[in-house]
Amino acid sequence: MKRFVLVLPLMAAVVLPGSISRAQTMNDEQCKATADIVAVAVEQRTDGKKAKKVKRGLTKGNTAVDEVFHPAVGPLVDWVFTLDEADLTPDVAVAYEKQCMEAQQ
Repeated sequence: MKRFVLVLPLMAAVVLPGSISRAQTMNDEQCKATADIVAVAVEQRTDGKKAKKVKRGLTKGNTAVDEVFHPAVGPLVDWVFTLDEADLTPDVAVAYEKQCMEAQQ
């Protein structure tokens, strides 16, 4: 089984302070937003960018995600940088979002 499919423990670590409590699951909007972070991280890693630069781009300037999602950027980017290069496809973000949505049920 590919490592990127096993994201439920990661989602638990990406609880967004001020938006949901640890006892709750992420909602559709949060799943989509964090999946978008994963997609950008995958794309930028395949383009040869370093994790530090990806994190900076997602938290500062014109390309920054909404501030409420800044705490999720570090863990998600770090996770993407643990994946095998062969797994770096758009399927990573799709699988992440799917598992996030399923965890809500």
